[in-house]
Amino acid sequence: MRTDHLNFNPRTIRDRMELEKVINILDDYSKEKVCESVICVIQRRMLILGASYPIMSLEKAEEDIQHPRNPREFIVAIYPRSYFEKIKAGLEHGLNINTAKELAESLIRREEFYKNH
Repeated sequence: MRTDHLNFNPRTIRDRMELEKVINILDDYSKEKVCESVICVIQRRMLILGASYPIMSLEKAEEDIQHPRNPREFIVAIYPRSYFEKIKAGLEHGLNINTAKELAESLIRREEFYKNH
């Protein structure tokens, strides 16, 4: 059963089980929609309402960044499947979950830097 939202912040993954769950959710979405799926962090301007974590295609996320549909919400982060795969690889190499997440974030930022320059 495919879901369109994650019910927790992707940065707060606590263990391998949660990580596998997120990867499976992204895989299911990608298979059904035939796209590269990502998890977005959408911040609402009124912080009382907090953030949401929808799953969508990378193309739709990039379009929403360029042309937001709702002026009270905006995408503040995009987590592609590769981010979660990097965490998984770190865990497989014996890193703890927090170190694996830091390493994955660093590698993603580095890839983005070189892609944009």
